[in-house]
Amino acid sequence: MTPQRNANPDHPLRLSQLALLIQLLVCGGLAHAQAADAEDSAQKLPAIEVRDQRADGYTQTQSSAATGLELGLRETPQSVSVITRQRMRDQQTRTVGQALEQVSGLTTTHNDDNRKEISSRGFQVENFQLDGNLLVSDNVRPDLGLAAIYERIEITKGATGLLSGTGDPSATVNLVRKRAHRRQFSAELDAEVGSWKNLGLAVDIAAPLSADGSVRSRWVLAHERGEGFRDLKKDRLLTLYGTVEADLSASTRLSVGLSHESKQTDGAFWGSLPFYFSDGTRTNWRRSQTTAARWNRWNLHQTNAFAELDHTLANGWQWRSSLNYTRKYERSNLLWVSEAPDRHTGQGMKGEPYFWKQTPDNLDFNTGLTVPFQALGFAQQASIRLHYNRFKGGWMGGGADANLLNADHASGDVIGNFFTWDHNSPAPIWGEPPIGSRFVTTQKAISFASRLQLARPLKLILGGRYSHWEQNNQQAAWTPAAYKQSEKVFVPYLGVVYDLTPNLAAYASYTSMFKPQDGKDRHGRYLPPVRGNTVEAGLKSAWFDNRLQGTLAIYQTRQDNFAAPDEGHLVPGTTDTASRAIKGAKVRGYELELNGRLGHAWDLSLGWSHHSAKEPGGAHLNAHQPRKVFKLFAKYDAARLLPGLSLGAGVRWHSRPPIELTNPGTGLKEAAGQPAFALLDLMARYQINPKLALQLNVSNALDKTYYQLNQWWPDTMSYGEPRRIQLSLNYLFD
Repeated sequence: MTPQRNANPDHPLRLSQLALLIQLLVCGGLAHAQAADAEDSAQKLPAIEVRDQRADGYTQTQSSAATGLELGLRETPQSVSVITRQRMRDQQTRTVGQALEQVSGLTTTHNDDNRKEISSRGFQVENFQLDGNLLVSDNVRPDLGLAAIYERIEITKGATGLLSGTGDPSATVNLVRKRAHRRQFSAELDAEVGSWKNLGLAVDIAAPLSADGSVRSRWVLAHERGEGFRDLKKDRLLTLYGTVEADLSASTRLSVGLSHESKQTDGAFWGSLPFYFSDGTRTNWRRSQTTAARWNRWNLHQTNAFAELDHTLANGWQWRSSLNYTRKYERSNLLWVSEAPDRHTGQGMKGEPYFWKQTPDNLDFNTGLTVPFQALGFAQQASIRLHYNRFKGGWMGGGADANLLNADHASGDVIGNFFTWDHNSPAPIWGEPPIGSRFVTTQKAISFASRLQLARPLKLILGGRYSHWEQNNQQAAWTPAAYKQSEKVFVPYLGVVYDLTPNLAAYASYTSMFKPQDGKDRHGRYLPPVRGNTVEAGLKSAWFDNRLQGTLAIYQTRQDNFAAPDEGHLVPGTTDTASRAIKGAKVRGYELELNGRLGHAWDLSLGWSHHSAKEPGGAHLNAHQPRKVFKLFAKYDAARLLPGLSLGAGVRWHSRPPIELTNPGTGLKEAAGQPAFALLDLMARYQINPKLALQLNVSNALDKTYYQLNQWWPDTMSYGEPRRIQLSLNYLFD
C-alpha cells in the first residue's frame, strides 16, 4: 500500500540563494523607500504603527484572509472564523489540529497517527497559509505542529482563489504567527501534565534589542512528549521560533524570522483497523488496539525562514513584500496491515512493511501596494499584488516488492493470530528505496482587489486573479515518461455588503474556482483540473463594540471533474483505488456562528453547520463526512463564587455520515457510519494571583467511544480519543 499524496526528494533552494533573495527583497525595499522619501522630503511620513496583536476574548475585528484587503469581519463577504489565543488557552488546544477541531463547520478524520483530514462544506481543506503566504503542502500538512507560536488561526470558509490561485471550495487556514511588536520585556511560561504520561513546556519571550524599542525580538520554545492512547505510541514534539523586527525609519519596518518544528513518533499507527471480520460481522476492538509493529517510526521536520518589508508612502499608500521559504523532511518505517481477520481464530491479516522518504520545499514571494483614495464622497481602498510560488515535491519509497527486505521477511502472513499478536513482526533490512516521483510546480500571478463604498450602506468588493500554473513531472511513478501540465486561468471575485442597521449587514459573494489534481484514473492518467464556482449569501452582525459577532451563511458550490472513487478499479501498478472525474457535483448548505462576550461574565463560541453533497445522479460525495455538526463552548467568570475562578464547558455533536459499505459476508450495502454522538469538554481555571494561574481541562469527559471510517480505505476504521485530562500552569514575567 502506498501513502497518499507524494512529495519531492530534490535538494532545496541553497542557503546562498535564499540569502540572495532576502537581500534583494530588503535592498529593493530600501531603495524604493529612499526614493519615496527623497521625493517627499518636505512632508512628514506617517509612522507604521507597532501594536500587540493579542486578541481580547474570542473575537477578532479585522482580517485579510479572504480578499487580501484589511477589512472588518462584518464587511468581508464570506464566512470567517477566528480561533484566538485566548480561546486556545481556555480549551488547551496544544496543537493546530486540536484547535481546528473546535472550529464551527469543520470536521476532522484521523486516517492514522500523522495524517488528519480536515473538511469543510463537504470537501477536504488543503489550502494553508503562513501569515497570508501560500504554504503548499504534501502528504502531511501543518495541522500537526504545536500551536505555541501562533497568535491566532483564521479560517475562511469557501473558495479563496483570489489569494491562492488554485482555489478550494472548502476553506483556507491562515496560521498567524506571534510577532515582535512589544517594546517592553515580557515573558510567559506554560507547563502541562496530562493523560498518557504527557508532559509539556512552552516559553514565550518578548525582548527589545535597543533602548528605544525600535529593534525588537520574540522567542518561543515549546516541547511536548508522552504516550498516545494507542498501544506502543510515543510522541516527541519540539518547536523553536525566533523573529526580529526593526523600524528602519518612521515609515519602514523590516521583519525576519526562523522556525523549526519536529515530531517524532515511535510505534506509529499507519492505516486503520478492519471494520468487518471475514464473515461480515462487525469488529469490536479495544480503543488502544494498534496495527503497528514495534519498529514503526514516523519522523517529521519543518523549517521556515521569512522576511517582510512594510513601507508607508507620503500619500498613505502602503507597500508590502514578503518572502517565505519552507523545507520539510519526512521519513517513516511502517508496517501496513490489511485484510479482514477470521472472527474466531484472528488469522488472515497480511502485513507489508514500507519505507517512505520525502524532502519537499516551498518558496513563496508576495509584493504589492494597498492604495487608499477618496471617491464618491467616501474613503475607498484598492490593492494590486504580484505572487510567485514554487513547490518541489516527490517521494522515495517502497515495500517488499521494491527489494528492501531480506527474502526471509517478505510480505505475507507475518502476524498470525491478530488477537494475540505481540507486535514483534520481523524488522526489515532497509535499503535505499527507488524514486517514486519528482515534480516541480510553479505559479505566477497578478491579482487586484478593491473595496468601493457606493453609498453609505452599500459596499462593493471587486477583484480578480490571473494565474499561470505549471507542473513539470520529471519522474512519475507508474507513468511511462516525464510530462508537463500547464494552465492559465482567471479567477474573478465579486462581493456586496449592505448595512441594514448599524449592527447588521447583508452580504453576497461569487467566485469561480480552479484546482489541479493529483488523483489518477484506472488508466494511470491524472484527472483534469477541478473547475466550478461558489455563491454565498448571508447576514453578519456585531454588538457591544464588536465584542459579540454573529454570521448566518448559505452557500452553493458546483464542480466539474471532482474526483470520486472508481469502485472496483485500481491505479495501475498500485493497490490504490482509482478515481473518476464527476461533472455537475453540487454542495449546498448553511452555517450559523456566534462568538464573543455576553455581558461581563460569559465568553461564548457557538456554531451549527448543515450541508448536502451529491453527484448529479444523487449519490453522496465524501459520504464518510457528517452532514450536520454542532459545536458550543462557553466560559463563565465565577468571581462571585470565588475570586479568580473561571468555569467552562463545551459540546461537540456530529450526525451520522451517510456512508454505506458492502458487507463481505452478505454482499449487500449497509449503513456503516458512526451513529450520531456528542462529546463533553470541561475546564476550570483559577487565577491564584495576577501572574500565576492553574487550569484543568477534561476532553471527552464522559469517555464516549466513537469511531471514524478512513478517507482512503473506507472499510477500515479508527477510534476517537478517549477521555483526556490536562493540568496546566501559566506564569507571567514582567
